[in-house]
Amino acid sequence: MKTSQKLMIATGAGIGVAVVIAVFLWSRQPEHTSLQDGLGRAFNRPAQYIEVNLPPADGRYPGAVIVMPQPGQAFPLRRAYRPSQVPDFATSLTARLVGQAEAALASQFIGSASSAGDLAVDIALNDLRLFEVDLNEQFRNSLIEDEDVYRAEKRGSNPRVIVRTYEAVMSVSVRRTGSLSAEAWEKAQDGLIKAGGRIKDASTIAFEGDRATAIAYETVTVNYIATSLSGGRPSDVEIREAVAVNVAPRNLDISAFGLTGGMAGVRYALLGNSSYSSEEFGNLRVVEPSIQVAESVFRGAGARPLLSEPLPHILSESSMEEAVSRIVGAPTAHDAQLIVFYYAGHAVSGRGGQLYLVMQDYKGNPAEDLGEDLFLGLPRAQLDAPSSPLAGSNIHDLLDMVVAIQTEAPAEVRGLYPVSKLVKDLEAAGRPFVILIDACYEHEQMDHLRRNFNLTGTGDYYGPDISGGAREFKRFADAIRQFGVAPYLNSTNVVIFSATPGTIAVEVDDPRPTWEPHRKVAPLARRMYRRFESAVVESQPLSWGHFMQSIVDVKPIGEMRVHGTVSWSDYTAINEIPMLRDSASAEQEYAVDDAVRRH
Repeated sequence: MKTSQKLMIATGAGIGVAVVIAVFLWSRQPEHTSLQDGLGRAFNRPAQYIEVNLPPADGRYPGAVIVMPQPGQAFPLRRAYRPSQVPDFATSLTARLVGQAEAALASQFIGSASSAGDLAVDIALNDLRLFEVDLNEQFRNSLIEDEDVYRAEKRGSNPRVIVRTYEAVMSVSVRRTGSLSAEAWEKAQDGLIKAGGRIKDASTIAFEGDRATAIAYETVTVNYIATSLSGGRPSDVEIREAVAVNVAPRNLDISAFGLTGGMAGVRYALLGNSSYSSEEFGNLRVVEPSIQVAESVFRGAGARPLLSEPLPHILSESSMEEAVSRIVGAPTAHDAQLIVFYYAGHAVSGRGGQLYLVMQDYKGNPAEDLGEDLFLGLPRAQLDAPSSPLAGSNIHDLLDMVVAIQTEAPAEVRGLYPVSKLVKDLEAAGRPFVILIDACYEHEQMDHLRRNFNLTGTGDYYGPDISGGAREFKRFADAIRQFGVAPYLNSTNVVIFSATPGTIAVEVDDPRPTWEPHRKVAPLARRMYRRFESAVVESQPLSWGHFMQSIVDVKPIGEMRVHGTVSWSDYTAINEIPMLRDSASAEQEYAVDDAVRRH
């Protein structure tokens, strides 16, 4: 294929990540058409190439890559976000969903597509814009050099590159029609409100968008071409516009990528606290969706819940102790190959860097109840400094001993549950485990040390040292490592925090497609989801140990970092426990095991 050849138009099947939508476009002369037709007319584009992105999935701007391993399945290989340069032209569009779109939406909230005809769904698109990239020589060359897209094409995952994105501020109104029963409407209302809707009147629930969202996009297929018969890497790429298929969004199917779950012997437990009595802590909206995201990862990898019934999302100290006791005492815990424990909620730090989970019945003030930590952060750095009178002595070892002792004997404060106690409780099950704490790790003395070293929250130096503050950065990284001397943090039972000492865990956008414009989750939950999704889309076998290591930013060894997720644990015990396995290899192993059992 010559490099000057124009873009070829495909007639084959393309890709979709949304429901088929038929809409009624209100104009001076109403006519039945499709939302794709409305967008196409607004921007003079062929409707058959426009893929509707509803409910909106994030990262669907030009440059993003979608893979379609099997018909009807579409997942992100790479996300791309809103460019800084915004098109000047904007318009608006109003539509009514009918047909399959209405059925798909109704099934989300009612549970049965048979009730779909009893809901009217109106969509208003304001500030509607089209983002696009030029399909020029530079674009083609970037595809030739793109290793991720090339490997996906060779795996048969059918990669598609997004080249145009339709963006709008979207509002959705779901209205009950006369034929829908009161019971069915009440059930629909409950689902719609939980998803972020608000009651507009007795028969209408509305979702009011206030920020721009990618509501549709266009893609091109790629076919790598070698211009020489001698073999080797491709020197050209054939790109074709992809016809939209409009499939419904669904959960990540690992079998479509030649993978199977690791082992049924992995069990998980999910806990969190969303309600707080203390004036020092606001209630959290992210706990339930974060638990859902974490569970989708664990279930996707073949793990099973430790308990048959869900645990509460509002926890007092006593109910937390009861929940942990049930987990440890469950027969499935003692038979598990690995226990994975996830918690989302507020946390506070005390002496020795001890982290405490804040329960619903805590009514105190952490500064008064836990006191000031004088052995980590700024005080420790001052004692360790080369200019300190104690420099060269064994003060470093003595301070490590004090920190270890303090974490072994945490303060007993009603409504505060020490993470070190959680570790000891889970040790009673006698099985390897991972604890994931999605919470802040605020530490006043680490804040003082950061400012003393002229470092930002992400570790960037802003001080007067023209050399860039490398010495300060290293000393701050050393201060973070000193938290890991606590025995419960550096054992073979893994503990991971979503924030390094002295930082907060900020809620982030839910990584799943959603109608709710502002649905948030805790950062570690999204980190796990994105990492798992990436491994699956790249058909990458993975152990639980390597997965957990890959979601950690700050570690005792390796690249020196001071911001993000943190762990000081030893992953040796779980490095060989499979999380994702190659399907063909797993089938061979099962066949061998079955033959051995028969003999």
